[in-house]
Amino acid sequence: MKSFHTIAALTLALLASPVFGATCSASASGVSLGTYTPNQAAPADSAGSIVVVCTKGALDTLPMTVNYSVNINRGGSASYSPRDMTNGTNALHYNLYRDAVRINIWGDTTGGTSNVT
Repeated sequence: MKSFHTIAALTLALLASPVFGATCSASASGVSLGTYTPNQAAPADSAGSIVVVCTKGALDTLPMTVNYSVNINRGGSASYSPRDMTNGTNALHYNLYRDAVRINIWGDTTGGTSNVT
């Protein structure tokens, strides 16, 4: 069994309004792609999660609205479709989608991708 590696950066832009000392943080769980089976007939699905938590400041008395966008880059891949995990000269194609039907590639809004807002 080969070990493949990919690096993709996740960026999160948060805009809190009104801003009176509100703070926001984000955390993400990894996506486990499981064991690769060559010539597998169906795609292997997996899921991860991103949690955004915002806390109002001490002076905040109004309801708070937080707008955010979550972008993910290509990692070490040359393009978003497909993304590649590599081990030396070996490459395993994969992708991350925003929907279960695999239409909207999750990215940074370039190259035909969309982000999570």
